[in-house]
Order: sequence, then C-alpha cells, then structure tokens
Amino acid sequence: MGKVNIGTLKAINKKFNIFTSIRENIDHAKNKTGPLSGTFCAIKDNIATIEEPTTCASKILSTYTSPFNATVVDLLENSGSTVVGKTNLDEFGMGNSTTNSYFGSTLNPIYENDKEMRIVGGSSGGSAAAVASGVSDFALGTDTGGSVRLPAAYTGIVGFKPSYGRISRWGVIAYAQSLDTVGILAKDVMTTRKVYDVLNQYDDKDPTSLSNELRSQFAKIKKTEDKIDKKIRIGVPMECNLQDLSEKVKKSWLDLLKTVNNSDKYEIMPVSIPSIKSSLPAYYILAPSEASSNLMTKLLIKSLHRQEPLDLEKKL
Repeated sequence: MGKVNIGTLKAINKKFNIFTSIRENIDHAKNKTGPLSGTFCAIKDNIATIEEPTTCASKILSTYTSPFNATVVDLLENSGSTVVGKTNLDEFGMGNSTTNSYFGSTLNPIYENDKEMRIVGGSSGGSAAAVASGVSDFALGTDTGGSVRLPAAYTGIVGFKPSYGRISRWGVIAYAQSLDTVGILAKDVMTTRKVYDVLNQYDDKDPTSLSNELRSQFAKIKKTEDKIDKKIRIGVPMECNLQDLSEKVKKSWLDLLKTVNNSDKYEIMPVSIPSIKSSLPAYYILAPSEASSNLMTKLLIKSLHRQEPLDLEKKL
C-alpha cells in the first residue's frame, strides 16, 4: 500500500464515517523496519492508544485519553506498521451493525454505487470499513460474539478471531471478559497471518494470556501433525440449521463444502456438538451480566456526565 494521503483519508471518512479520530501526524517512516514495515493499520476505538481518545463510541468516554498503549498497539508499531486512526463501533462493542454509536452510523463501502447504502455489520464495523475502503492494509477489532467475523462477511474481507488467550487483551476495554478476543481484519489471508504472527505472544500483563509453556506444547504438536501425510479434517456441526438460509446462500455453502472435500489436502467430517443448541442462551446470560459489571468500573464512573438535580424551590 502506498503512502496514505490525509486528504483522501478524510474524504473517505466523510463519506462512510469510518473513524472516530484520525491521526493527523501520520508518518510513513521509511526507516521503520520489521515484518509489518510499510503497512498502515486502523485500531478499533475500544483499544487504548496514547495519541487519540479511547471512547468506545460513547459520550461517556468522549474525553478520555489513555496514558498507555494497549499491548497489541505497541506490538504493531514496533513491527513497523503505522496507525492511521481509531475506528467506529457500536457503543462499548454491544451491537452488530455499527449504528449504535455516539459518532453516528458507519456505512458499507462496497455498496457506495448503490442507490441505498447498507450497514457494515458490527461491532467492529469501522475496522471492516477501513480495510474494505482501502485506507488501511489491516485493522484490529474485538470479537465477543461475532464482532469481527460479521462485519468481515458484510464487506467481503477476511475476519479472524484467534483462540482465547492467544492475543493480549491488556489495554482493551472489556465488554465480557470471559469471551472477549482481539481479532484481525484484512483483505487477504496472508496479511492476516503476518499480523497474527506479530501479535501471537505471551503478555504477563494479561492474566488470560496463554503461557509460553502451553504455546511451546502446541507448537510441538503442530510440528508432529505437519509430518503426518494425511488430509486435514474439518468438522461441520450437524446441529447447524441450514433450513433458514436462502436457497442462494445454502447452495454457495454446500458448493464450498464439496470443493473443500474434493481437494487433496482437506476432508469434510460431520460432527455432533449437542451443547451448541444452548450456546446462544448461555451467551445472552454471560455477556450482558459481565458487560453491566464492567460498565460500572471506576474509570467509567469518573467519566460519567452528571446532570445536577433541579432546585425545585428556586424553580417555583
């Protein structure tokens, strides 16, 4: 990707409302080195940065600026990537459309020539729009219940939610901490893999970070599996209901499974996960419960906008 033009960046943002803040002093430093050198990235606005406010798309935090960068931001910048700005989201990450934001709705860039604009998905909609519109090579989002994968699907890009504990969440404002994961959005799998390789590190500041010991064990298992000359088996849960899909979508899904199954490297295997039927009810118990607790933290209480009560005697 070439040098980002601030004028173009602002023009695209004006059209689609992608960013909550844009880094004015974007410096495409030619002396930057590292695996992500020369790339530009966007950061979801619930991930802490020193240079811009971290608002979670809420009026409550509209004036809050973090005194530190999140671990993932430091890792990206130390690997040569340049942050272009903070991206819009559903307030506190609670939504699937990026229409519930203090900064307004984000529109889907891939439908800019249609008569009617469409939603971008959420809650990491701004991050998806930044990649889809071409103003960033990749973006970070957070995924609690689909918030990276959904907007990626809506914009035709790659959305990756790593396994819980793989990427540090230190400096990420929590929604539901037993489910929250930092995710990656990019135009292609190779870019996604490069970013993941940079972020896939143990962080002693994050109590949920996967230990180096476990990472080493998993690496050994992977090396052993790579030596085995067998097809990689991909499980498809039999409990997934295809009846509610449109015929067009259903056909595309089944055609994909056939293509994968007919390859030399992969094999589709039907699997049964009976508990999956209870996953959504469980999610809607855990996520709101944890969110309501997290939203009452000391940081947010201090930042609340207080309306002084009316003095009824003076009023009368």
